[in-house]
Amino acid sequence: MRDQALRVPWQELASACGQLAQWRSFSLWVRAIVDTERRLPAWLAAAIEHRCPAFLQSLRTGTDLQSLWLDLDEWVDFHFFSEAIHGGWIQALHYYYGRQPIGEFIWQHWTRMEEEWRARKPAEYPTFDQWQAQIAARQVPAGTAAYVEWEAFALWTRVLIEAAREIPPVVRTAVETRCPGFEKHVKALRDKPCSDPGWLWEQLRAWIEQHFFGPELKDESIDALRRAAHRTLRSERVADYWASHKQSAGGPLPTYELWLADADAFVIR
Repeated sequence: MRDQALRVPWQELASACGQLAQWRSFSLWVRAIVDTERRLPAWLAAAIEHRCPAFLQSLRTGTDLQSLWLDLDEWVDFHFFSEAIHGGWIQALHYYYGRQPIGEFIWQHWTRMEEEWRARKPAEYPTFDQWQAQIAARQVPAGTAAYVEWEAFALWTRVLIEAAREIPPVVRTAVETRCPGFEKHVKALRDKPCSDPGWLWEQLRAWIEQHFFGPELKDESIDALRRAAHRTLRSERVADYWASHKQSAGGPLPTYELWLADADAFVIR
């Protein structure tokens, strides 16, 4: 799946995941109501027709209502994600949608509504907009995007230190500006901290977490923040770029901003 994902900029894949989330939520909303009613109410058929013109007409005669939501998913993929199909990354789209927190929120909400409605049929069903609003109330940990950028900064320092076998001026200046006091801190731990770039990188990550994500550490949610960050497409793409682009010794050393821009643009054609 990662090979497929690398065929497209992560921003485009993330946008497609967001669109797919809307459609998967819609099909599960349809599923929940059909499963409860054991039929397709006319008002629900009208809602489907409004969003997916001609879908119901495309169904085979005698189609099992239990598979209606699956047929809807297939129809949506073909009509709204043809670029992913033809580009060879539709499977990656499905996989990464499932890995995103929103994918879990949608599935958990459907499961909860199915259980509630099975126990007691509602007097009135929520509209799809209301269904979506209930899902949107769930939130990923605050600071996820910031954590991704800080971790990218730490990776950039590691790349350049590994290449230069010392702390080059461009890194020293950036670290002093962004993390004042860090270099003094690590020198108190080791005389030659850059002799082990991996250790220095771990120390920088720990220092960043302590100084910039203190509230998350105090309420013991730093693990949740790490997990949320590492599941983002941007975090994975930065890690892929770092793993495949080692800085050559003696070559020009990019600033963090240039390095991150290259990481964001990284694809394999």
